[in-house]
This record gives sequence, structure tokens and C-alpha cells, in this order.
Amino acid sequence: MRSVLLSLSALLVFNLQGISQQDIPASEDSYVRGGQYAKENFGSVESIELKSAPGFPGYTRKGYLKFDLSSWQKEWISSAVLTFYASEVSSTFRLTASSSPDNWDESTITWETAPPAGTVIDSVELEGGGKSYNIEVSSAFLKEAFGDGTLSLVLSDRAFRDQLAHVNSRESGRNIPRILVYSGGDTLIESPDLYDARLGGDLSVQLRWRDRTRKETGYLVERKVDDGAFSILDTTCFNTEIYIDSSTETGHSYLYRVRAMNPFRNSGYSQSWPFDLSAGEVPAPVEDLAANAISSGKVRISWSHPGIPAGYIIYRGSSGVFEAVDSVNFELQNYTDAGLAPESTYRYFVRAYNYLGASLPSDTVELSTPGSFTYYFDAQSGDDSHPVNSKETPWQSLERMNELVYDPGDSLLLKAGSTWEGLFFPKGSGLEAYPITLSSYGTGPRPKLDGKGADGAVITLQNTGYWNLSNLEITNPASVQASRLGVLITADGGVRDHFQLENLWIHDVFGRYSFEMAGKNTGGIGIIGENDTRFNDILIKGCEISDVVRVGIFTNGNAGSRGDRPITKLVIRNNVISRCAGDGMIIRYAD
Repeated sequence: MRSVLLSLSALLVFNLQGISQQDIPASEDSYVRGGQYAKENFGSVESIELKSAPGFPGYTRKGYLKFDLSSWQKEWISSAVLTFYASEVSSTFRLTASSSPDNWDESTITWETAPPAGTVIDSVELEGGGKSYNIEVSSAFLKEAFGDGTLSLVLSDRAFRDQLAHVNSRESGRNIPRILVYSGGDTLIESPDLYDARLGGDLSVQLRWRDRTRKETGYLVERKVDDGAFSILDTTCFNTEIYIDSSTETGHSYLYRVRAMNPFRNSGYSQSWPFDLSAGEVPAPVEDLAANAISSGKVRISWSHPGIPAGYIIYRGSSGVFEAVDSVNFELQNYTDAGLAPESTYRYFVRAYNYLGASLPSDTVELSTPGSFTYYFDAQSGDDSHPVNSKETPWQSLERMNELVYDPGDSLLLKAGSTWEGLFFPKGSGLEAYPITLSSYGTGPRPKLDGKGADGAVITLQNTGYWNLSNLEITNPASVQASRLGVLITADGGVRDHFQLENLWIHDVFGRYSFEMAGKNTGGIGIIGENDTRFNDILIKGCEISDVVRVGIFTNGNAGSRGDRPITKLVIRNNVISRCAGDGMIIRYAD
């Protein structure tokens, strides 16, 4: 792994006295454009143009900023902030700042000669022109201030929405890009969370930790070999969360720890993580294997082991054929297997492993999951204190609904005529043969979910699958605009299958009256896929949507590249949509 070498002076704590704020304007700036403009230089223009047009490089534009940090008075700082002025934004625009090499000049840089973007620093949503925006760049600033004294940044659109933004350049003479450095305050940085260590095929050790601070310039990875003392193994860049130690050897035991650093101070150490490569044989078999069904879709297994292996491999079989379903590290001696079918029989065994191989299989345990469960809720007569939920003893509150994790085949039934106020975030996923149902029971008006003006969707199905919603009334009236929706189906990755929305009455949802994306993503029913999400098998049928701002039904997402189609088997049939303060339907990225 490439190291970041800091001088000893970078570890000193500097004088606490000094200015409260220092202003560092951009020393150079430009933008580059692909296609037929790939050889053109735009370093003297008054506006930096930014646009992402996937599949059409001739329309794509990226901005470059350079800052000379040599004048910075090395004070104890609380933050460094990039501030810039967006004179024009055609729609909601996610501007991302990334690090960049310094080998460019504003008078000669072109698309063909521009250095590539490096580590992503942070992003900001541009919601309109004629205003200033900020991005914190403290880690990148400190790294370069104690490095070569020059900070280069790339500005780009990472949302791939094919929208255009104009940012004032230094040639405009007003509201130019600058970095504001704020002195004072506490630069205490939190310790990283070292949560995983895995053995590679070449006997390397891969460490993973959680970056819990935004004020680091890098990380110190320390290692202890056998009974020796800890020593610095390597340093990494800021925002790093992984390190691979390829210098390990058999016959030794290792202990790792990590701490964050910046030029002013270091964080405390993470927890230590042992890794033993001194074993002379494969581990002994796992002992005391036990299993019990937590619910219709979850099984928890536990075991013990007389030694400390590198980890454990869990095997599952449902028809006599076993397969490895997951592995856990040595510190865990239990595992929860989720997404199982109700009323089904499963068998498990576990093997311990180290660098020499895996142990013999443990004894096998067998158990059956119970049948799926039906939850009843009555807003008037229910009581969350009922020890058993049933039609005769229903629970009451929306808070209780939000606490539950629903399993394949479960049903959540709301009492007709009842009203719940607030937002509902169902958790859990069904299976193809066992979808989860949200509907009504009893006679009378459809049960009502009222957002009471809260910002967000009344029902949000996020990172789930196999849900059937029917026979509900959904509303969210308010006096001011916000990002409100009736029902939102969304995910930030993966394949998400089967959503069925039938006989829903969605009305009086006050979203945003805007022709930018922030408005077009509000209204009645929305489907938004981020990153590499692929939705499949969605049915919206027999719904009534009225008096919403701004769109009745819409699909949206991250296109990835033009022509990409994240949604398949999308059916929208026999719905009545009226009185929308905008479009009745906008269908994007659907096949």
C-alpha cells in the first residue's frame, strides 16, 4: 500500500494564538470539456462550467481549482472550508470535490491533459443559482499544507443527472472560489473503529476500520509481532478504511491497532486485533453447536471453541446439500441467518479455520422455522403493552410498527377507520413465495397514515423487497414546501424485486413546487434507485392520487450511463391521477 510520509514537524502541536479566520483565494482555476473540445483550454473564462453527460463526453465538463497554501499561518484550526458561488444551476446538482495532482496550469489545461480525479472529499447539493455553497476540505487541506503547499481540487457532478452548473471563476472578479481556514476550536479526532481482519490467499492480513472523523490527514497502522513492542508498520491517506499487510510470515502471531492523525495531534488507538500465524495445525472442531428459530425468517446458531482460530465458516442445508453461507471472525461465536422461508427445515454445521485450513465439521443441528406471523394494529383500541399480538389483542402505535422487523410471509394489518400520525419505515424483506403484506382488516374506511407535515415519505420502503401494499389512505398536508411523498420505494444498491401497490388513496401531499429535480421527486408515489440499484417487478394498480405537489407517479434513479435501464417489469395500470401541481406521471430509466 502506498504510504503518506509526513515530516516530524507535522506531528508537533503549534501555537494556539493567531487569527480567527484566514482567506486563501484560488490561485488558478479552469474547466475542461470532452469530445470536440478535448484540446481547448478554458482557463481565462469568468465561469467554470460543470456537467455530467454519461455516454456523451463532448457535453461533460469538470472544474479544476488550485490553491497556494504557503501563506497559511500554521494555527490550530477547527476547519478549512471551500466556498464558491454558483451563478446558475439548471436543476438539483450534486457537486463533488475530489483531490487532484498539481501538474496542471490554467493557461494550458485541456480535457486531454487534465490529471485524473483522486480521492473524493465531499459533496454538496446545489439547489439553485445565485448563492454560495461550502464543502469542508480540512483533511485534504492539512495534508497538502504540510506537504508541497499546493492543494488542487476537481469539481464534478457525481449524480449523473445531465444538468449544468456555472461556478464563478477567479477571472470573474467577484465571489471567486476560496478556502476559509478557521482557527481555534478543538481538533480532537476520534479513534477509528477497527472491526475486521481477514486472511488473504497469500497469507496477507487485510484490516478494515471505520473512519469516524473528518479531521485526519491519515492513519498510523501499528503492529506487534509475537511478544515484541508495537511499532509503526505504515501510514495511509486520509479517508482510508482498509490496509493490507503483505509482510506477514508463518510461525508468528501478530497484533494490530490503528490511530488517526493530523499535524496537530493523534487520536487514541482503536481496539487491538490479534492474528495468529504460528499455529502448527488446523483448528480443533467446533463444539456445543446449538440453534433456535428467532422468527419465521431468522435462525440464530451459537457454538464454542477451545482455541482461537482465525474465524468460522457457517454451512446451511435445506435438502441434504450443504453450502457455505457466510463466515465470521474469531471474536464471534454466534451467527444469525436471515431471509429464510417460514415453515421450513434447515440444517447447520460450522468449521473453524486458520491459515493452514479448516477444521473437521462440527456436529449438525436441525430445526424448523415457525409459520409466518400476522400483526394487528388498532389506533383506537389497541395497546402496545399486550404481551401477545392478535386480532383480539392488537397493538396500537406507529412507533411499535417502526420497531418491528418483518419476515418473509408476515402480514401487517391496520384496523379500518383508524388513523396514525407520522412516518412509517417498514423493515425487512420477503421472498418470492413469501412476500410481506401491509393492508387493512375489519370494516369501514381505509386505515389512514397522515404524515402531519413531516418532511419525507409517509411510507418509505428502503433497501427491501417483496412487499405488497393495499387498501390504505395516505396523506401529508402542510403549509410550507418540503420533500414530501406518499409512498417512496428506494434503494442505494443491489437488485430489489417485487413491489405491489394496489387500491391506495393518496391525497393532499404538499411536496415542492419546483421544476428542478427537488420538486420532480415529490408527490404521490416515487421510485428512486441510487448507485447500481436494479428494481424489478413493480405493479402500481387501482390507486387514486389527487391534490399532490408535484408529480402523481414518478420513477427516477442514477442512470449510470445513457441507455441504462434499472427498472424491469414495471406495470402501472388503471390508476386515477388528478389535480397534480405538475406532471401526472414521469417515467424514467424503466424498461
